[in-house]
Amino acid sequence: MNVFRGRYRRATLAVRRVLFLAPRATDDLAAVEIHDELLRMLGGLDRQQRAAVVLTGIMEYSAEEAGRILGIRASSVRSLTSRAHMKKKVVHSA
Repeated sequence: MNVFRGRYRRATLAVRRVLFLAPRATDDLAAVEIHDELLRMLGGLDRQQRAAVVLTGIMEYSAEEAGRILGIRASSVRSLTSRAHMKKKVVHSA
């Protein structure tokens, strides 16, 4: 559990770096809205889904690499990201 927490913490820090080091949007309000939507969407996921989405979607690791980082199989990573995408669709349609 501690290994997962450490990996999760490092992934979270990496996402923050990506978000804050990304080129500034020309419209500051749009950047705030995008940031807020991203945090809201990630906040609606459970820890493993969030970690899988961050690693594969934002940090662009393959499912195999993300699986090694999280200590799970690549097929589990794909399943977690798929479920997370389904949650996203449900949230947007509500």
